[in-house]
Amino acid sequence: MGRIDVATKRFVNISDVFAQLFNVGLFQGDIVVREDGLTDMNSLEDIRLERHTDRQVFERIRDVKKISDVGFALVVLGIEDQETVHYYMPVRAMMYDAASYETQYKQMIEECEQKGISIPYGTGVPKGTQVMPVITLVFYTGKKPWDGPRDLFDLLKIPEENKHILQKYTNNYHIHVIDARHMSDEEINQYTGDLKAFFIMLRDYYDEEMLRGIVARHRETWYAISDIKGDVRYREYIKTVDERTLTGGVDMCETLDYIEERGDAKRLVQSVEAIMRNFNIDLETACKGNDTTVEEYQKAKRFVENFENK
Repeated sequence: MGRIDVATKRFVNISDVFAQLFNVGLFQGDIVVREDGLTDMNSLEDIRLERHTDRQVFERIRDVKKISDVGFALVVLGIEDQETVHYYMPVRAMMYDAASYETQYKQMIEECEQKGISIPYGTGVPKGTQVMPVITLVFYTGKKPWDGPRDLFDLLKIPEENKHILQKYTNNYHIHVIDARHMSDEEINQYTGDLKAFFIMLRDYYDEEMLRGIVARHRETWYAISDIKGDVRYREYIKTVDERTLTGGVDMCETLDYIEERGDAKRLVQSVEAIMRNFNIDLETACKGNDTTVEEYQKAKRFVENFENK
């Protein structure tokens, strides 16, 4: 698992982020998934495909999986993060979901055995058995817009003019995709907190006005932004913030101003010191050559050192 995968998995595993992705991204703003109603699940599942002479076991490891108590039912919710467009995603998601149902089946069989309940041969499970629904969300953070299939019908090798004939008898399988880098302002504004900041910051050119008033409270947000964008400044900055400050919330606008100021200061220090080193001259002369003063250089130097030593 790569660094971006790890950072994204940890980010979407945050309860309020996880809940918002489903409530806004899937349930259109209805509060169906509650943070306090989420329970982590084991992400490793398998599907057993049996033939006459052999048995194959396919392991499926979800990125993040939780059980949600939505008030009227328990639901298995899974998130798969993607850096690239997966052109077989409907089938892949179908396999993940099938693995979750297979896991529930095995658990039911084990419970029956423990309780001494016999299951008539060939019936699979006791009559009336019900299972938890399984929903998978694809969280895509790639640079180009998602142009892959969004349901099984998109993959079927059938001439367009004849699709209606077989589609009537073929089960479709739809996937739910959140294209994180290509959301409209209106879509982003439906989210709050860390998740809203994440969506805005993933853009090549983010709108500072949209960031105004947003408070981020999770270190994982900064790590994910840093790794996905390939910009270490966000990771370096959040390391300087203590837990107490982070719990209270970090103002995004103030933070970005601080990061930009630190970048300007670092460039000034590096430029002056490069002139001193390359031309073997003193600090005052090097500062003049860089169109700055010794005082400005020293101030920038202290700022950079304070940032790095926090």
